[in-house]
Amino acid sequence: MTTTSLPELDALLNDWQQKMGYVGQNLFELYELPTYQRLMGEGGMPKAVLTGETQKHVKLAIADLTQLFQLFELLRETIDRAKSLRSQVPKRGGDGTVMEIMTLLTEPSILLPQQLVPLQFRDLISSSTQGGSVTASALLGMMATLFSHAKTIVLEVDEAWNQLETPLIEFQQQALPVIQELTALIQRAPATVPMAIQQQVEGFQAEFMAIHQAIDADPLTAKNSLIQQLKPSLDAMTQHLADLAAQRQDMKRRLDDALRGIEELRSVHQTGLAVFAEWQDKVLNSTMTPMPSIEIITELTQWLHRLSIAYETNNSSAVHVGLTRWQAQFDQTMSQVQTATSHAKRGLQSRIELRGQLTAMKAKAGAMGRSEDLTLGAIEAQAKQYLYTRPTDLPAAERLIREYEQTLNCRN
Repeated sequence: MTTTSLPELDALLNDWQQKMGYVGQNLFELYELPTYQRLMGEGGMPKAVLTGETQKHVKLAIADLTQLFQLFELLRETIDRAKSLRSQVPKRGGDGTVMEIMTLLTEPSILLPQQLVPLQFRDLISSSTQGGSVTASALLGMMATLFSHAKTIVLEVDEAWNQLETPLIEFQQQALPVIQELTALIQRAPATVPMAIQQQVEGFQAEFMAIHQAIDADPLTAKNSLIQQLKPSLDAMTQHLADLAAQRQDMKRRLDDALRGIEELRSVHQTGLAVFAEWQDKVLNSTMTPMPSIEIITELTQWLHRLSIAYETNNSSAVHVGLTRWQAQFDQTMSQVQTATSHAKRGLQSRIELRGQLTAMKAKAGAMGRSEDLTLGAIEAQAKQYLYTRPTDLPAAERLIREYEQTLNCRN
């Protein structure tokens, strides 16, 4: 070995110290990775329970890292010993110590137990009990190989988890409000949720956890399609909620229409009562169409109030059935009011029209020179008695008007 000057020795030691700093920094950053801590069960994280290809690859990575840290310790001890010896070298002389330091740093001076020698660095005739001596540089090369293998696997797992867990978390955030809303709805009004949807709600969490566990245990073989398996179920549940919301909106519209309808019915009924009262006063009714009582409208109003309360308490099933029955009763009542009012108006109008016809025919008789006709006068008098007294017997008045017309035309 050639003589080494102290500056050369110091430069070599500084180079090794820098390398050791890089090694320590890189190992620290690997250790600080959440995925590494999750795989190793360190940093306060529970150790991941792995299966399949991920378990096989991570097992190799852990073995490499275990050897790496052991080799790092051997190298650190070697460099520390070299530094310690350097502190003992006098400013002049000390060639023996310098040579010892150079032997540590450049010669195969680091003895490895067989179990610490990675397989890729063993030859066919390596001893089964003791490894050979290696230089610090060779040892650093072993460490670099182990680090590269382990880092590759850790980063592959890290990438797989990130690619799979991020969309899984997003999917869970999307599904959670749907599950919560349906769960509350099933408890409050189970009839509004079909059994198929209820079963999907019950099974969704279990299926989600199974997929989460599959991704957690074997991310290297898990597929994004796992999440897609749950999408049809979530879509069906989401659509059901959308349908319920649409139904609820439709119910609100129907309730609003019903509230306006009941007000219209009350107004129409009030008008109809006035017409109906006038008809009863002026026309003798033999075939009266009855006018619904105000009590029926009051009952419809109270019924609608109860349906509004049911709507506010989200009892959609009761509102749907109740509104259908209410609407039928409302339509029937409105029809009866309108029919009775129309009947009464026709009776009153007929009374007016018959008066007009009698006046017109009397004028015609005058034009024909029959103003003094006794027969026509008798019929006229009798017709007036019916038409200008209350109540008017319309059928009798109609018969007299026809008789007057026939008598007038026959004598012509």
